[in-house]
Amino acid sequence: MVGSWKPRILGAVAGLALLHATAPAGAADGKPVALVDSISISVPGVAPMDYLRAETTIDLGAAGVLVVDYLASCIREEITGGLVRIGTTQSAVERGKVSRRRVECDGAELQLTAAQSDQGGVAVYRSAMNRGPDGLPLPDLTIRSRAPFVATRASSVRAERLDASEPLLEIPAAAGARAGVDFGQTGTLLSAGGLYRITAGKRSMVVRIEAEAGGAEVPRLSRLVPL
Repeated sequence: MVGSWKPRILGAVAGLALLHATAPAGAADGKPVALVDSISISVPGVAPMDYLRAETTIDLGAAGVLVVDYLASCIREEITGGLVRIGTTQSAVERGKVSRRRVECDGAELQLTAAQSDQGGVAVYRSAMNRGPDGLPLPDLTIRSRAPFVATRASSVRAERLDASEPLLEIPAAAGARAGVDFGQTGTLLSAGGLYRITAGKRSMVVRIEAEAGGAEVPRLSRLVPL
């Protein structure tokens, strides 16, 4: 339920902080485990909306700040300084400080759709092959917000209602935005309980909006659509 999404602070570790990272089962397949939200310094291969794989290491120096969202565990980390090693559910940090919070999201579905969107070419989602008794495509992802955040580098995103008649929406990326299209920034809210096809460039995905979904105040992981 949307009312239960309130973040739980899991703790902060300052100074020398070596956090245990579980051996990355499945890391060998190269699937993305996390998404970069923001990074304050220039690091080759690490930019906002980039996917990260287990065992990736990132040197933040003395004061660089990395904000990263873990897809399967629904954990959001803010890391300041040090050497970061990406795990499967959280990071291991040496000589830095990390704070974590867990938010409500569909981790398994989110990681699956992120893995598909990270592939080259056109991804084949569940909705492209399976339909429900009503003839409508099954959703690839359910989000807990009426204001999706679409992880994409496309210049705009379209939202087409599939289960009712609504005008087609097209939301442009904000001027100067680092990456992604945030419906909340434009004040555009989709209908609670609605089924939508969300398209960015050549990629599209069918998304269900939870019946009691909130708005743009919901944490980004709870409203993330990885395209």
